[in-house]
Amino acid sequence: VPAGGDLTHRMHKLDEQICHSMSGSILSASADSAEIVFMVHGYRKPYTPVSDTRTSIRDFEDWERALRSGDGRVFPVKVFWDGMYDCCFSMSPKKNRPHFEVFMRAREQAKEVGVGLSGIISGLSGRRVEIQTHSLGAMVAVHCLGHLEKTGYTALHGAGIELTLIAPALAPTDVENLYQTSDSYSRGGWNINLLCNRKDIVLRKKDFLLALIGPGPHKYGDTSLGCNHRKAATELSEKLAATCPDAPVRVIDMSDVGKCHHITCYLASSQFPENR
Repeated sequence: VPAGGDLTHRMHKLDEQICHSMSGSILSASADSAEIVFMVHGYRKPYTPVSDTRTSIRDFEDWERALRSGDGRVFPVKVFWDGMYDCCFSMSPKKNRPHFEVFMRAREQAKEVGVGLSGIISGLSGRRVEIQTHSLGAMVAVHCLGHLEKTGYTALHGAGIELTLIAPALAPTDVENLYQTSDSYSRGGWNINLLCNRKDIVLRKKDFLLALIGPGPHKYGDTSLGCNHRKAATELSEKLAATCPDAPVRVIDMSDVGKCHHITCYLASSQFPENR
């Protein structure tokens, strides 16, 4: 750590050094790849097995396999962040409330992770970058993209940035705010895909059996975008196409997945980009 200065400044300089080192490692390892793809998992994904849940490691294995089923010239980078796990959601609103409150805290943590990720991507000048996310991982990507402008990096400075948000646990305003706080030059290399599923029971925040019990997508962290609740995603896409034609948002209907929210269900869909 550089000598002198207060602790905050020194920690910031350390973060910069770590990001610079990671960027260099990625550039070197991906030299023969056409695209660098960051994979960001969703909420409550433990690194080691807990109860009967799937770990982030297993999800990334399936995810990477799906990515390589395309042209195969991708360099995948795994982004681990939220490892909290507390089983399980139930039919009782009172018992579920603490879980939803943890979800709200995870939303705020995702924003900080996004800022950190921007420090790594800002060092990938001249490379084509894609960020694929699942569920709340979308919050990481949105804040990463928004913060990149502050680092002096723009998508045009590189070779373009593509965001593929799979079942994003976001509100329409999360994406709209990103557009409102950026300039057209930064947006010029953006390509954003929203993979939405109006049947996704987790994003709808309803019980799996009858889809009748639950707070709905607008409470405890708005997730209406990912399930296209009342055409939230469709209307956002139309609005941004009119106001920001330089970086339109594409909506892909993934309702063939059904009620499932798990990443493996989306990877297996015929509508998943690498399967089309």
